[in-house]
Amino acid sequence: MELVGKTAVYTPILNHCVFASYLIRLKLNSDYGNPKFVSFYINSIYGRKYILSVASQQVGQANVNSKKLLDMPIPLPPLEEQQEIVNRIEKLFSLADYIEETIDSKLEESKILRQSILKKAFEGKLVPQDPNDEAAEILLEKIKMEKSNKGKNLQEQLVQ
Repeated sequence: MELVGKTAVYTPILNHCVFASYLIRLKLNSDYGNPKFVSFYINSIYGRKYILSVASQQVGQANVNSKKLLDMPIPLPPLEEQQEIVNRIEKLFSLADYIEETIDSKLEESKILRQSILKKAFEGKLVPQDPNDEAAEILLEKIKMEKSNKGKNLQEQLVQ
């Protein structure tokens, strides 16, 4: 049901185009309605609520016929106001797209930064290194020997 009644405004690029039989083409009288305004309204929660209330379900396929679509009550303010509403919606949609792109970009930068921090941490480059510190190999060898000695000490204590 999500896609039933979704609208788009077609701006003719080619003169002779056909559309799929499951689509409904509406041609508005431009003296009364701005096509983008009507499309935005039909795609709004108010238009979606109406469409869902009149949609029919047949064999798992939802549908709205053109008669029911044409019966949809659509508030039509004066054309100038419709155009102003369209302009504001498009501006806000553009802003939302920009914000979404910025967030996606920042999330990607964050992933890269996390990987860089982890890499530096395991390379010992996150904090200043003491020049008197031993090399990691020597430190690992000492730890290994200490573990080995602990095991021997435990065995000696148990045997006594």
